[in-house]
Amino acid sequence: MVSRTPSDTSCLRQLHGSRPSSLSESKIEPNDPNLTTIKYPAVRQRLTATNSDPTTLASTGSPISKIATRSHSLVDSATCNTRLNRSTRFVSDPFQDRERIAAEAVRVPRESIPRKRQRSDGSPDPDVDNSSTSRSSASLSTPDTNKRTTRQVRQDNNSHSPGMTPKTARSTHDSLYRELRRKLTPTDQKGFMYVLCDPHNKRGGYKIGWTTRVFRERIVEHEKGCNFTADIIHVSDHEIENCSRLEKLVHTDLESHCVPLHCDKHKSVHKEWFQVTEEMAVGTVKKWEKFMHREKPYGWNRQLKIVWEYLLETRAPTSLDVRTLAHDARREHWERIIAPPTTDDYLQAYRARIQLLLKNLFCNLCDTWLYVQKFFWPISSLIYGMITLVLARNLLAFYAFVFVLVCASVHVMSHVTLSPPKRKSRTPKKMNAVASPLQG
Repeated sequence: MVSRTPSDTSCLRQLHGSRPSSLSESKIEPNDPNLTTIKYPAVRQRLTATNSDPTTLASTGSPISKIATRSHSLVDSATCNTRLNRSTRFVSDPFQDRERIAAEAVRVPRESIPRKRQRSDGSPDPDVDNSSTSRSSASLSTPDTNKRTTRQVRQDNNSHSPGMTPKTARSTHDSLYRELRRKLTPTDQKGFMYVLCDPHNKRGGYKIGWTTRVFRERIVEHEKGCNFTADIIHVSDHEIENCSRLEKLVHTDLESHCVPLHCDKHKSVHKEWFQVTEEMAVGTVKKWEKFMHREKPYGWNRQLKIVWEYLLETRAPTSLDVRTLAHDARREHWERIIAPPTTDDYLQAYRARIQLLLKNLFCNLCDTWLYVQKFFWPISSLIYGMITLVLARNLLAFYAFVFVLVCASVHVMSHVTLSPPKRKSRTPKKMNAVASPLQG
């Protein structure tokens, strides 16, 4: 049996906050000497007791004030560590770009940045330290300054830069196909092809172009306009028809090696420069010169001839996968495409064209027969009235023909379905008037 001492009773009284009962206040004397008294540990008073004073709890030595002071110190230390980590990250991380640092600098509150105070006469106050403001503005203006400097260097020096997305073999093949099938224009005149290079900058590549004038005049223009004396690598032996189209075909064939030249004097970009070997530049020009001069692929109607339309379709590669087709394989295949056609190719091309014409004629006749069955009496009446007018040649026959013509027209127009007019999407003027001041 466990006895309860008076200290235990007082502890229970403080914990429960109730009046002691007669049973708890009665003293129990142990009769058995073998029994030992158990002493409970002292229980701390709860802070939320009903008899606690708020002023006492919020005092300087109270537990609440100690806990609050401790929490504030922890928050301050965490904030300081965060700021230190942020500053060290900007200094220690060498891969941070300037634009990101400038964006972080913009997030600084405006209240923490010292502003310029002005005197009564309008001049700035020299007592104010504007070093932080100047540093932040300098950091923000650094990317723009670098961009302008780079642009000026590129414009001042006639330097070659890629500036263009590399072309795949599939895209180059499609571009050649479209350029060759396109109808000739009045600008496609006779001329001479030429290949030039800069002797002081042979790594820059070769310039491929065409001219209708004397070639020496073009060389003088390069000397005066682009400030370099060009070395002549290749010039056409004779005048070539459709030389402008020939130049476009050569440029398209070598577009994967195009290196634009930023010319300072012309204030423009010359796209006729290609970074290839001399053999490749001259070989490509001669290949297309031979094709244009020998085959004459365009007819009297300025369209591609029948045989070459047929060969472009039949000699095209069966598989044009972007990953498998390379530029070397594409060039070899185009050499087979523009190879001279054989007699069998001519026969097959004209037979295919005749079959296509007969097929189109049959389709048109079928459509015409359907219309004749649907509008039989108007057509027969018109034919009869026309024959009567030709034979009679009087006013009555003319009036009869006009009457039949009007009736036939009304009957035909009654079977024609008229599509509703397309409505244009209009923006209400009121909405535009309201949106304009908001945007301003």
